[in-house]
Amino acid sequence: MLFDEIERDFMGLHGHTEPLFNYLNRSSRPSMARIRELLENWYSNYPQESRHELRARFRSPDNIQHKGAFFELYLHALVSRLGYRIETHPTIPTISTKPEFLVYREEIPSFYLEATLAAGPSEETAADKRKNEVYETIDRVDSPNFFIGVNVEKSAIKAPPGRKWRGAIERWLPKLNPDEIGAKMKSAGLENLPTLIVEKEGWKVAFQAIPKSPQLRGKPGVRPIGMHFIPFHQCNEDEWIRNAIEEKATKYGNLNMPYLIAINVLSVFSNEPHMIMDALFGDEQVTAYFAPGGKTHDELTRASNGVLRGREGPRNTRVSGIVVLSDLSWGNIAKTNPVLWHNPWASRPLDSELWPFPQWTLNEPKTKIVPKTGRDAGDFFGMLKEWPLVEGEKDYEL
Repeated sequence: MLFDEIERDFMGLHGHTEPLFNYLNRSSRPSMARIRELLENWYSNYPQESRHELRARFRSPDNIQHKGAFFELYLHALVSRLGYRIETHPTIPTISTKPEFLVYREEIPSFYLEATLAAGPSEETAADKRKNEVYETIDRVDSPNFFIGVNVEKSAIKAPPGRKWRGAIERWLPKLNPDEIGAKMKSAGLENLPTLIVEKEGWKVAFQAIPKSPQLRGKPGVRPIGMHFIPFHQCNEDEWIRNAIEEKATKYGNLNMPYLIAINVLSVFSNEPHMIMDALFGDEQVTAYFAPGGKTHDELTRASNGVLRGREGPRNTRVSGIVVLSDLSWGNIAKTNPVLWHNPWASRPLDSELWPFPQWTLNEPKTKIVPKTGRDAGDFFGMLKEWPLVEGEKDYEL
């Protein structure tokens, strides 16, 4: 089985530094039980010869390994439910590497399907882990009257001095009056909240005191963190998608049949079509044309840096299409659609009838790629949009 057969009594929320599998495995929340039941069902239908390797990665404390295994399990369940038969890790003559799946329709090989994740550079992941240590530290603070806003202005490589921070915060908060601060918030909002700035061992963090409502004060089980600030950062998800495709596009040589790459982009900003369009066909830009007599006109064009279209025209033509999912997790299966983007220049195009979900494909004059509606994945799996939540649970508790 994927999960341990144990007695579960933990009703708390996921810890900031806790591996995803560990939380899902130990939580007794009804929504987590629903997720485990679904994934165990999917796993029971996964080919026996490939289960051991998938299970090891799914249970890994490394969240990237866990997410990769979950994504493969999801794709297998999705495609199997379409009525297709799937061969895992099919052998390719003359090549030692193997793609994830070979998909059969009516016992006829129809297309290869490769799974991968698209994420930012490893140094960004390391920085996120260090910030999560800060949040974990603050969630241990005894704060009966206040939520705490956390803004990490400067981080260091070494672990944050959690005990010192907790001590400073717990000495600071009792000096504040939540009713007085709450009255000021009614007119000024979150501006000018009491703030404690701590600078220690290369870290600089600003903590804000946000008064709890009278009903929540002193109530056990309420996390102290009321909000944390996300600093400005450049969205490079189009580059992540390019890199993920480049790594897989020619890995298996000429497969002599349609080849799809499914990408789970680990970012909440990755569902914007223009971002995917930039990755596949080149960054959107404005080109200015100058004519004799001083006349000019501007035209919306694309740079020659797309993963499917470069300086010399179409490229990676062995890739028939890209299936893009935006930050898919086991908590949002019902809300996330697998959108297929067809490669207009594919040497072996995929029949669009094989994919019943939303697509981007060439229009009838074959002049541009346009959206095509399709089935909703949640409805396809028989899930309401609220799945896996049960009555009384909130989205943030996933």
